[in-house]
Amino acid sequence: MVRGNLPQRVGKGMPRQVLGATWPTQTVRQVLVLVTGWCTCLALPGASAWAQGLVELTLGVPYSDSLAAQGQEKYYHIAVPASGDHLVAVLEKASHWGSRLDLRYGALPSDSQKDDTDGGFNDATDQAVEAMTTQEGNYFFRVRAEYPGAGGTFAITAYTLATFPTLPVGEPVSASLLREYAERWYHVDPGVGQHLVLVLTKDSHWGSQLDLRYGALPKGSQQDDTDGGFNDATDQAVEAVFTQEGSYFVRVYANYPGAGGAFTITAHTLTTFPTLSVGEPVSASLPREYAERWYQVRPGPWEHLMVFLAKQTSFGSRLDIKYDYLPRDNNSDDTDGGFNDTTDQAVENISTQSGPYFVRVRAEYPNASTRPFTLTASTVPLLQATGTVADASTSLGLGCAVVHAVSTDGTVDRIAATDINGAYRLINLRSATYIVEVVSPGFQPQTTNLVVPGSGISFSLTPAAGADTIIVGRISDATSTLPLAGVRVDASVDGTPIATTYTCAEGRYELREPVTKAAFVQLTYSAFGYYSESREVDVTPGGGAQLDVPMTPKSTMPGSVAGYVKESTNHEPLAGSRVTATMGGVGPSVDANESGYYFIGLLEPGPYVVDVSRTGYRPQWQQTTVNAGDLPVMAGADFQLDPLSSELLERCDVSGDGKVDAVDVQMVINGALGLDGGHPCDVSLDGKVDAVDVQLVINGALGLISRRR
Repeated sequence: MVRGNLPQRVGKGMPRQVLGATWPTQTVRQVLVLVTGWCTCLALPGASAWAQGLVELTLGVPYSDSLAAQGQEKYYHIAVPASGDHLVAVLEKASHWGSRLDLRYGALPSDSQKDDTDGGFNDATDQAVEAMTTQEGNYFFRVRAEYPGAGGTFAITAYTLATFPTLPVGEPVSASLLREYAERWYHVDPGVGQHLVLVLTKDSHWGSQLDLRYGALPKGSQQDDTDGGFNDATDQAVEAVFTQEGSYFVRVYANYPGAGGAFTITAHTLTTFPTLSVGEPVSASLPREYAERWYQVRPGPWEHLMVFLAKQTSFGSRLDIKYDYLPRDNNSDDTDGGFNDTTDQAVENISTQSGPYFVRVRAEYPNASTRPFTLTASTVPLLQATGTVADASTSLGLGCAVVHAVSTDGTVDRIAATDINGAYRLINLRSATYIVEVVSPGFQPQTTNLVVPGSGISFSLTPAAGADTIIVGRISDATSTLPLAGVRVDASVDGTPIATTYTCAEGRYELREPVTKAAFVQLTYSAFGYYSESREVDVTPGGGAQLDVPMTPKSTMPGSVAGYVKESTNHEPLAGSRVTATMGGVGPSVDANESGYYFIGLLEPGPYVVDVSRTGYRPQWQQTTVNAGDLPVMAGADFQLDPLSSELLERCDVSGDGKVDAVDVQMVINGALGLDGGHPCDVSLDGKVDAVDVQLVINGALGLISRRR
């Protein structure tokens, strides 16, 4: 060991040169400079060990150390004998102090030169860094004590996948986080094409977060799925719906409040995930407030699925269901219960598909010593109508026919295409009388009445005479060129509709309409998930035309907005609240259900204003964004409405019937007409209209004068 003069320092980095010491460059093979206090240690040519202060780590073996003061650093290294592995280093701290962990291949990491970093100023979490595809050689790590505090004890561990903590599929792993902001890391390899679900259950009440990411460590905002977060004392679950080959990395993070606690984490695929069989009750219990239990149920297609939760003691609970994905607080197909709801609960899906439905049971407020429950899934077959469509001249089945049924009250609209044998099946019907129309290219359409429930109807279509104008064609997917069944084709002349038909299973359509003079016929083609197409064709009486149209699929699925509307004082659901989602001033409205839950679907991606109103409450609005994605996307917006005082309600009740429902509302601000239509309470009582003189005229009569700033 050679000691030179005091080193010249550059910022907080390593010594740049040693004064008074001259080293022939041709003899120096490797120099490692480490600073601890005022000591400069150099590895000289021919040295048989690493310089003092540089510790070599052993894969999978924690190395305990400490930093005594803010700004102090320590360095470590590990030799990787072969390339192509996944190297991870994890820093775990015994107490609450800020730290930073850096990684670099082949040289010491510095503030400006590092391959990966985690932590930093005031970061009291544990840290992890990685090299996802290693090279042969040495990797160096730096641990630095950051603000606040004066450092503390820690353990650093280097892993490759062979030594990294593993979650076996279907086998619970128990561990604990001993302090606030502590972390635990795992990986799981479920195989290709699996539905992977990670479930975290906690023994006590403390905030946590669960993250999942394919191929790399989940950190910050970089994760494929996450659940929980700041002050979230519920259990958590994350998923990857269709897995790829390789490792998925999992992080369990003790978030505020408390100092962590014991937990159990389990990796599932659908073969190991808890199953709720139809007709077979499952009894279990929730050990604590905000605990959760998850199940999958697999009904047959075209059934009405119902799941019932029966509780043996009085405790608040919530029941959620969602098809093919885990239900979340603001993302479920149906929900019942919630805060302080001690009733039993039930959820449903009125028209099931093939695949799993996921069910979540959660213990809500208030607390109870025991929380036993029984969960039961039941199904009822949906009403259907079946039959055949045949050629009346040959009795052979028509494989390119469309059966369209609309209930006489217009509330149910169903369509079905025949198979190659001419058989059709109309599904998800309710008890009603239907008007059924059958069309097939080259045949005269046929219309009849159908009563459901009842026996289906078989149709015999007569070949068309060919005297009318004929427009035929084939509709296909522009990307795959495959035929599209069920595409609606509307024909009009000068804006007046003349005919509507649908494509059959082969994508073919035919329009036969009498035309008395030459005309331009406008055709519109529309189908769910595709951009509409328009064409125009010049036809003459007795003439014909062929239009084959490719339709472009939309790159993203339609999105939705969902949430709850509750009263701010007692958190009771406000059923019947009107919720509207608008983009550019236009959008649909729905009423919240008995649980205060609302769902607005089929929304294009973009920014929306979601507003909610209910008689007797101050209206509210929020801004949210429906993001684009290859899977259905959902935005959430929850509301807690403040009740209006009886005095304010009386002032708004112009008609004296105990409610505010003006037919014609006109707002005059400072003598000028400001708004037609709206809710009188919105004008003067929500604090958003700062008019010196607001005069409200309802149905021609003065209803309210408000002088406000």
